Amino acid sequence: MSDTAQRTNVFTFNFPTVSNHNYSVIWSTLAPSAPWGTLTNVPGNGAPAVIRDPVGQYSAKFYRVFNEAPLRYLTVGHVGPASARIALGLDAPRDLRLIYSTNADLAHATLAGPFVVTPDHDFTRVIDLAGLRSDTHYYFNVLLDWKPYYSEDFPGFRTSVPDGNSGVVKIAFGSCYFGSSAGGYDTVTWQATRAADWIWQSVAEKSPDFFIHLGDTAYCDNLHATDLNSYRLVHRHSLDKRLANMSSYARFRRHFPFYTTWDDHEIQNDWPWNPLASGPWHPAYLPICKQAFREYHGRGNPDPFLPGELYYAFQHGDVGVFMTDTRSFRSCQQGLDSLADLSSGTVTITFNARTGIASGSGWNGGLGFTPALVGRTLRLANGDTRYIVAQQSSTQITISEPWLFGTFTFSVLGKTLLGATQKQHLKDWLLQNKNRLRVKFIGTATPIHGLTEHITRKDSWGAGYQAELNDLLDFINANAIRNVVFLSGDQHWAGSFNRRRGAVNFFDFMSSSLSSSFYPRYTGTNSVLLSRVNWMYDASPTWTRGENFGLVTVRTDTSPLTVTFELFDAFGSLLNSTSLTEGPNGLELAQ
Repeated sequence: MSDTAQRTNVFTFNFPTVSNHNYSVIWSTLAPSAPWGTLTNVPGNGAPAVIRDPVGQYSAKFYRVFNEAPLRYLTVGHVGPASARIALGLDAPRDLRLIYSTNADLAHATLAGPFVVTPDHDFTRVIDLAGLRSDTHYYFNVLLDWKPYYSEDFPGFRTSVPDGNSGVVKIAFGSCYFGSSAGGYDTVTWQATRAADWIWQSVAEKSPDFFIHLGDTAYCDNLHATDLNSYRLVHRHSLDKRLANMSSYARFRRHFPFYTTWDDHEIQNDWPWNPLASGPWHPAYLPICKQAFREYHGRGNPDPFLPGELYYAFQHGDVGVFMTDTRSFRSCQQGLDSLADLSSGTVTITFNARTGIASGSGWNGGLGFTPALVGRTLRLANGDTRYIVAQQSSTQITISEPWLFGTFTFSVLGKTLLGATQKQHLKDWLLQNKNRLRVKFIGTATPIHGLTEHITRKDSWGAGYQAELNDLLDFINANAIRNVVFLSGDQHWAGSFNRRRGAVNFFDFMSSSLSSSFYPRYTGTNSVLLSRVNWMYDASPTWTRGENFGLVTVRTDTSPLTVTFELFDAFGSLLNSTSLTEGPNGLELAQ
């Protein structure tokens, strides 16, 4: 049958792709022989269509085409003992209200709203519910223009136990979810695998108290996002329940509290600079990426320590979590690993665009600029910062964009993932909760164990930023803060690790990826690195994609308290586990 005989409608349109070609859309009555992609924001309501690109390799791709959904996404965010945060996004200004009840059929529901959404935040917002009963299941529905959005399987959540209560806390976690994606300025979309759908069903079957997504919530850079609109589109489509194999992800997010942090793919790969790149990405990316992340994947998180930032803390009973932001303040991977700031003293530097020439080399111990300072952050007396991209001599450097002009005194900042302010907030939180929280988790997008450099170079806390890590671990030891555990991801393989500092164990439980390609685990022979390994997992023995998620079960109602880390595959089968008990110096491997 010819295309002409199959088609019921034909039209052409400009879709914002890299090529900006015109596309002919042919609604097809036949099942496609090629994988489905997804195109949104043009008429179609999910009907099959053939997208004809007149130029290049993208000709004759099959897509499903959707109208814009009135409710773009919904996520249950932070849930406390008496409150809950619901994050959502709409397609336009609407009369938005919410009803909630302890009855599964929403009988005797309480009405909340109306709530305003604005284009300034892409029609996203949170709805905060207060005055709830602790340890109680609630059900809710969204009213759009006074019409209930869900007709069955109403969203819901269970409030946490009162702060300080002992008991059992189950934390599911993972990272790197490349589900169905569209948007950006790319032509061909990415369709999630069936395992990407199964994995969320498997997580739900474990009945966690909440889920922690440790970064790479969306792959904006892979889809060529370059501005605020395209970053928003990628995030929006990565949460769209209508896309292929994405319904279980959406269902999970509307039934379990969901916490997030970001990593590099929400900005640009290995942000802000990896050793193989010609230079740092332009800093203008950071604010637009942060805004898009905050509007979508980060919207349901608790209020941050500082307005506009992404790091925060929360607790469930007598267990707490500090979620770090390891991208906003990160130094480049290059550069000497040192915490020390280097002051220029009276030496000044004069800039003409990206070239800076210092008045002398009488600083940095008389060495001036050295190759070891390439990649470090230059801070001028007026507060401006740039990366040192290249060093021509002890007095001449090249800096990252944007250009600079004028003469300044300066300093070269020490290497950091957290930045000084966030690191101090983390230390304060640990000290304040030294005795209040029985177990203290630090959620970090990149791991601390240090086995990553052979795979991702120095794009992790434990391989390239060890001076700051040791400073944090030494602070914990000096203040006798017990039972600190790291939860990490990013590496596209998984494992259980113990990076001891002094007589204290610092366990790092890593899960990655929820749905993406896999990398092989560490296969080196470095005895120091291998001494940190409890076990490792990747998919290489079976040559599958290796989807996995972690489940940490904390029991503070036993003596001694216990912490168990289990790693599961997409089907919910146990891959490996680590059991800890509390000893004289804190958590230790169970015998």
